[in-house]
Amino acid sequence: MTNSNSIGNSNKGTRNGFLDLIKFVATVLILFHHFQQGFNFRLGLINFWGGSFYFGRLVELFFMISGFLMISNIPKIPKELSFKKFMAKRYVRLIPMVAIGTIADFFLKLFIVRAMFMESPLKYVLETVTVAMGVHGIFSNKVTFANNPMWYVSSLVFCYLIFYLCFWACNKLQKSLRSIYLLLPVVIILVGEAILTFAYSYPLANEYIGRGYVSFFGGILVGLIIKKIQAPDRVLIPFSVTVFILAVISLFFVPALSYDSVAAIYTVFVLYSQIIVISQTQAVSRLFNNSVISILAKISFHAYCLHIPVKSVFEILTKQDSFKVFLYAYPWLCMIIFVVTVYAISYFSYRFIEKPLAGFFSKKGI
Repeated sequence: MTNSNSIGNSNKGTRNGFLDLIKFVATVLILFHHFQQGFNFRLGLINFWGGSFYFGRLVELFFMISGFLMISNIPKIPKELSFKKFMAKRYVRLIPMVAIGTIADFFLKLFIVRAMFMESPLKYVLETVTVAMGVHGIFSNKVTFANNPMWYVSSLVFCYLIFYLCFWACNKLQKSLRSIYLLLPVVIILVGEAILTFAYSYPLANEYIGRGYVSFFGGILVGLIIKKIQAPDRVLIPFSVTVFILAVISLFFVPALSYDSVAAIYTVFVLYSQIIVISQTQAVSRLFNNSVISILAKISFHAYCLHIPVKSVFEILTKQDSFKVFLYAYPWLCMIIFVVTVYAISYFSYRFIEKPLAGFFSKKGI
């Protein structure tokens, strides 16, 4: 989930309103998922945790969009886009909010599970440092003391690294051999699926890395195929919408499709690929071009990084019996208050932290 939203080699510098809307909606659903999971209540008809669809799989959609948006960088590697510039730009964009959210959640967790922390304080301090640096998920897929969802950023940074190195090697080959552009993501997707299928739990080969490989490079593969297949909107939209609806319906009858080892493949190539295809139709991309949607998408990464410390505040508040009774009596209202609070904080962090930092790093040539 990044703010870069250029569309292929054309429309450079523009945003895709439909993808922006999808980022916002997916982030809100992830927030609902973690809130319900954290407080363990049931909602009836639809549940964002423990229901027919595992909403944690929406992270695969974030990976997929990020991978898809990388396609325009492929021909620039390495002559127009050095390794240092490519990685530095993404790292300094992602890590400040990861660090702020993780450090904030660390200190809040001390009020909630202090006894757990005191069992092994040095371990949890060092672990929190690696989470704040955006590298913990590369080496371990164990649940962390603070801000556990930041495994996504760790895996995303690693996928960026593998992406650059692989396509750097491709671009060093003779032009006639660059047909492996399509083969390369397929190989990495298969490696990712193997990691998930055999449940590896090693540094550089764990669940988090596997999920990143399948979905990030799945986004690249789908994007490369879209570039090769030219079809009119009147064909693409009905087809992709139909496949998407059927895929969603199937999840209610076969919940395992979003839970077991085939989930990454199914969600990426059957469900989420249709979203990418639909987003590239002119009619849809124009329909959702809106400044409000754009700003909501821009601050959604902040919301993802900051929602766990905000949830920790809610956990502290539930120590008061009156608030606890209110939360379990009106869970929908509390979830909405939670999301609004997270996005309000995210707007201010975007306005007063990210934008000044972006200006500073821009002056440094990053």
